[in-house]
Amino acid sequence: MELIRIDEEKLKIILSHEDLMEFEIDESELDYANTETKRMFWELLRRAKLSTGFDTDGHRVLVQLYPSREGGCELFVTRLGILCHHCDFDDYGEDDDVNLAKHSRHSLYGEPQSAFGFDTLAPLLCVCRRLRALDYDGNSDVYHAEDGRYYLFLEDVSPTNSFSVDEFSFLHEYGTSEPTDTLRTHLLEHGSPVCLGNATSLLGVL
Repeated sequence: MELIRIDEEKLKIILSHEDLMEFEIDESELDYANTETKRMFWELLRRAKLSTGFDTDGHRVLVQLYPSREGGCELFVTRLGILCHHCDFDDYGEDDDVNLAKHSRHSLYGEPQSAFGFDTLAPLLCVCRRLRALDYDGNSDVYHAEDGRYYLFLEDVSPTNSFSVDEFSFLHEYGTSEPTDTLRTHLLEHGSPVCLGNATSLLGVL
């Protein structure tokens, strides 16, 4: 088990398969509706507070969970000021209704997924409006990086999948295509989530 405080607002937790077994929980059972998951999560936050000083008391937080190939998982805990969608967590209390944002191995490690970078918010919003007009309903995430750029992740979008080449190519007019293999992990440590899961739907109306 590794508890890594990235900065004042972010914590990274790495759990091996053996760590999960310590909590008597299987990777497939990771769900905040599950009592064992709740118990594990509160214990992890307690240990993190003691070992790193990372304290979520009185804060809203976002937790993202990514299963690893080896059978464990990685959790990224981000303290937030404003809730942006369903997987944000309200001020903590053991009886609060909390939903765990869970991402599949497929989403984390491989296609079908595309990523695009934008220097400012304006072109990103233009892309979201156009995708919304096309009734795009795949998963979409937006992150804001420390360098000020915005990044949009789109699932099931490729020149031979959801869109034809002409329909898909407009994305390159507004942003730059980015590698997906390491970008999301980098942003989890050096960026902040803006919208997760339904970014094009939410931002497409702005």
